[in-house]
Amino acid sequence: MSTSCLAQCGMTAVQCRYGCLPVAGRMHGCESARLLNPQVAQQKQEKPAVPVDPNVREAQRSLESSLGVKVEIHDRKGKGKIILKYGSLEDFDRIVEALAAK
Repeated sequence: MSTSCLAQCGMTAVQCRYGCLPVAGRMHGCESARLLNPQVAQQKQEKPAVPVDPNVREAQRSLESSLGVKVEIHDRKGKGKIILKYGSLEDFDRIVEALAAK
């Protein structure tokens, strides 16, 4: 195990498919592999865009408007989760009160 591998990419030389060897004394093996093979860099950066159902998008906007907080809805084939992101204890109390009232 190379300590420079752990410091550079967080993997041991055995785990890293590029060997984690320093190149020219400065660039790390993983970094040079990403530069030489742009597809590797793109694979980590690009996630395919998942189309959002217009009804789900409208429900998200409606909840954000009525609750006053950021809302994320993850829907997959009619199942999923609703995430309410609050920024303060007052927001939290307001959300709990609104949900309990209905």
